[in-house]
Amino acid sequence: MNKLNQTQILNLLALLFVVVVGIGFITMKTNTLKYKLSAKETLAQMAEGPAGLAKAQALQLLDNPGADVRFIDIRSTDKYQKGHVKDAINIPERNLTDPENLAVLKDSAYTVVLYGDNKVQAYGPWLLFRQMGMNHVQFIPGSYDGLAGAFSFPDSAKYDYKKIFDESLEAAQGAATATAPPAEPKPKKAIVPSPVKKPAAAQAEEGC
Repeated sequence: MNKLNQTQILNLLALLFVVVVGIGFITMKTNTLKYKLSAKETLAQMAEGPAGLAKAQALQLLDNPGADVRFIDIRSTDKYQKGHVKDAINIPERNLTDPENLAVLKDSAYTVVLYGDNKVQAYGPWLLFRQMGMNHVQFIPGSYDGLAGAFSFPDSAKYDYKKIFDESLEAAQGAATATAPPAEPKPKKAIVPSPVKKPAAAQAEEGC
């Protein structure tokens, strides 16, 4: 496979958009944060997709959250005041890494569930917290309508991220193999014949 078709290119661009959004959030006010996953390990998690709670899991938590679940509404305060999930705490996205808010989010006695206007908004913070080793943090991969008080979910994952990564890697490797210059043959070592030693008797005769 030496080149990507148009569909694969569009899918890859969509994936890169999500990556840029995630990286954009990660670089916000994160100078003092401590990470447990490397950038390579984080990208590997992204390639595994889809991320977030499944629709059935999200609906179950919304109907019966339990005392050990905290919903975090990362939308603006204005949108939160117009409507939000029952008992949700409002921490706007830009304030998630403030020390006082991190203290709430790091409490692993709770399952922390992020939600926002859409999946992309919640994905960046979730990725950051996973990189920090906060595996108790989840997010709802849907779009929340505060006025309707409900989520809308995509019917299925729009992109197979792992397949896109694998096919892109295969294409890149194929292109590199096709354009790589042939290896130069190693020069052969010259064979120098060893001098033949004459028997001692013959050397004595020649000396006479």
